[in-house]
Amino acid sequence: MTCLPIQPHELDEDSEGEHDSEWVRQKTQMMIDEFSDVNEGEKELMKMWNLHVMKYNFVGDSQIPLACSMFLESHGTELLRKSLYRNFVLHMVSLHDFGLIGTGVVYKCILHLQNKMQDPSVQKQLAASWEEQRRSSKKLFSSYNGSSSSFVSPVKQESTCSSATSNGLTEESKSSPTKSK
Repeated sequence: MTCLPIQPHELDEDSEGEHDSEWVRQKTQMMIDEFSDVNEGEKELMKMWNLHVMKYNFVGDSQIPLACSMFLESHGTELLRKSLYRNFVLHMVSLHDFGLIGTGVVYKCILHLQNKMQDPSVQKQLAASWEEQRRSSKKLFSSYNGSSSSFVSPVKQESTCSSATSNGLTEESKSSPTKSK
């Protein structure tokens, strides 16, 4: 390709053809770990997705639907076991937003992943994960309820605004003369 002479021992090895070498996989994972504005689930999903794309060397937009279905075949159960369902759905929506896949592909992939949820061992793990999420969210919201000064209910704000508005209209209507016919 570069018109440089090739040594006899280099004939069998094409260094430009390496698309899935170990150092590239490690570098990709390290670079994703350095992101600070994404959560751990997003990082884990992107590592899995990028390594999958590098392994099979998908090169065109037209291959993305195939990449998605192959990804679910090889990593679908792992996604569910690691509680990455929502991250995967968000990833699919992002691919759709960028015009890489159609709505049919999004639907088929999510349906495929939901079918994998029917496995009893996956269901047990999902139930445990969802219960843990529920417990942690209760702890989070109970800490907000304990300190009322830092958290104001939107319902209270709305009722205050509506009473102020009704008082303002009442006072305005009292001060303005009304004409009768």
